[in-house]
Amino acid sequence: MNIRGIILAGGNGERLKPLTNLTPKALLPVGDKPMVAYQIQKMQEIGITEIAIVRQGSFDSAFRKAIGNTSLNISYVDHPNISKGMPYAIALAKFCDDRQSAICVLCADVLFDDSLEIARHAFEADPQRAVIIAGETDDTAGFSPIKSVNDNVVSILPKDASRHEPGIVDLGAGLYPSDVFEKAQSLYPSETEVPITKLNNMYLSESRLRATTLRGYWVDAGSSIEVYNSVVMKYVKSS
Repeated sequence: MNIRGIILAGGNGERLKPLTNLTPKALLPVGDKPMVAYQIQKMQEIGITEIAIVRQGSFDSAFRKAIGNTSLNISYVDHPNISKGMPYAIALAKFCDDRQSAICVLCADVLFDDSLEIARHAFEADPQRAVIIAGETDDTAGFSPIKSVNDNVVSILPKDASRHEPGIVDLGAGLYPSDVFEKAQSLYPSETEVPITKLNNMYLSESRLRATTLRGYWVDAGSSIEVYNSVVMKYVKSS
């Protein structure tokens, strides 16, 4: 099955300022490489060779220099300096030749140890259904908790910064059928930022949404400078 990749790297990194004053969040170093390189590697491990990186156009040369020459087919998609939500970035990355291929979406700053193989196998078993990638956490504040039965998602809660309880949360990543572009585009125009949960709930309403849960380490490295620094220390120790 042909699966193409989209890496969402267009955010301003407001929570990581002043580190992101001159460097985009996705290019901040973790270990011996920029954050975005880990997502490229995860995609490459499951056979993805064609990847679109959605980033702000003003950082084009910085991305090209950081990623360098590669055997992969990497394209760059301009994201305006506005916050419209992840579905907007996905819609921007619609591949211009309009081939009906599946899509793997990853956020540049959500790092994890697990392979994407389980998610890929789940998707290939029923490629008309989306498979979102979830993670366990002791504190779901700021995330969207999901509930599933036999890996079939039955509910997705909105983000709530005051909800401090353990749970399984949507990591803003997953594998989608080719109709994801049409669904994402249908959410706009919108006067407010559209969360990824709105896109995922479209699949949920059609009983077309599954989830695989990461069992190893994962982190939203862009959530704060303190978290980013702890991630840097972890990767330094493990290198």
